[in-house]
Amino acid sequence: MSKRVLSLTILSVFVLVCLLGCTTQNEVKPSEALVLRLDNTGLYNGDTKLLLTRHSGRNIIISEDIGPNGCYMDITVDQAKDITNITVNTQKILEENMDQFKDMYYYTEFLGTKMTCVLPLGNEYYSVCQAAVDGQSTAYMAQVIYDYLQDYPVTDNVLKIDCGTFLFGSEWYTTYADSERAYIEDLCQVFPHEIMEGAPEPCTVTDSKGMSKSAKVFSTAAYVYYIIDGYTIQCVPSFNISDVIAFYEGEE
Repeated sequence: MSKRVLSLTILSVFVLVCLLGCTTQNEVKPSEALVLRLDNTGLYNGDTKLLLTRHSGRNIIISEDIGPNGCYMDITVDQAKDITNITVNTQKILEENMDQFKDMYYYTEFLGTKMTCVLPLGNEYYSVCQAAVDGQSTAYMAQVIYDYLQDYPVTDNVLKIDCGTFLFGSEWYTTYADSERAYIEDLCQVFPHEIMEGAPEPCTVTDSKGMSKSAKVFSTAAYVYYIIDGYTIQCVPSFNISDVIAFYEGEE
């Protein structure tokens, strides 16, 4: 192969990669379901590891112990006709009076101790972060929070969790997730590892689409445990896990 042909081939590959996009994150519209991945190393948006306290799809809490520079952050999806009319802007600060970093708008309150950042998502949707920034440079924190709003997506739909061979979550319940588990409060939770507290027996689990898969099951006085491909689903005895799992095609 000549050097000219080789150069053109390399250039073509480079252009193709750029056209396909270099991001390893999920591109999610706020009106669509959000899918995050949970494995034994943490919670991910694409290849981006999410360090957070709780994610419910519509809302993310990042506590001071893991927030940037000890900063507490509350990120929520909002829908409004314009930035001035987002729900948390009770003072009706006009968009033109807000500061701006790239395409994100922000303003401070309470003598600069509270910062609100607003990132437009399109179709009158916004990702809104309220952060406690006491003592921090607002210009610097604007850059930091902008990166969070880019990497930590929210949705006005439902949150579902990719557990390798199946999705966990349902339109009927609010799904929460952190770096160690995904759960539906008081009913069910899934862990990215196997829990062995009893003597598991073979069973068949059917998902919300009617697909079936071999699994293992055991019970304690308080819970029923299903082990599916390295993940453990713990639920109260009266709960039907078929309502909240969906196997990927070809994973029967």
